[in-house]
Amino acid sequence: MELLIGYFVVFAARALDISLATVRILMILHGQRKYAAFIGFFESLIFIAVLTYVIQGLSDIPSFIFYALGFATGNYVGIFVEEKVAIGCVTVQVISKKDPDLLVSQIRQKGFGVTVIEGYGREGIRKILHVLLRRKDLRTLMELIEEVDEKAFITILDTKKIMGGYFSQIKYK
Repeated sequence: MELLIGYFVVFAARALDISLATVRILMILHGQRKYAAFIGFFESLIFIAVLTYVIQGLSDIPSFIFYALGFATGNYVGIFVEEKVAIGCVTVQVISKKDPDLLVSQIRQKGFGVTVIEGYGREGIRKILHVLLRRKDLRTLMELIEEVDEKAFITILDTKKIMGGYFSQIKYK
C-alpha cells in the first residue's frame, strides 16, 4: 500500500510541477515577472523533491512510469488551466465572405472595438476587420462572427502589449 501511495504522490507532484511550469511560462510571456518567480520557486521545490524520490529507487520501474505519466498529465492540465485563465490579449483579423458592414455593426454593438482596413485579395477588394480584445473574451467574439458569417476567414494573433487607442469592455447579456 505504501508503494502505491508513493506512485500516486510521484504522479500528482509531477503533474502539479508541469502544470505550474506551463502557467509560469505564460506569466513570463506576458511580462508578469513577480508571478513567474513565485510560481518558479514552488515548481522547482516540487521538481527536486519528486526527482530525489525517483532517483532513490532507480530500480523501481513503476516510479519512472508514474513520473512520465505525471509529466504528460501536467502538460494536459497546464494547457487546460492556461485556456481557462486566458491572460493577455489577442488580435483577431476577419475577412467576411458576406456583408462586412453588418458584421462590423454587430461587433461594435457587442462592445468590441473594430478597425476596418481595405485589402486586395485574389477576389478583389475586401474589408479586413481588425479587433483587439482580451483572450477571455475571444469565445464571445468567435460565436458572434460565426452567427453572422460562418465562412469568414479568421486569423488570431497573440498581442504582447497595448498602448493607446480604443479598448472597451464587452457587454454581456
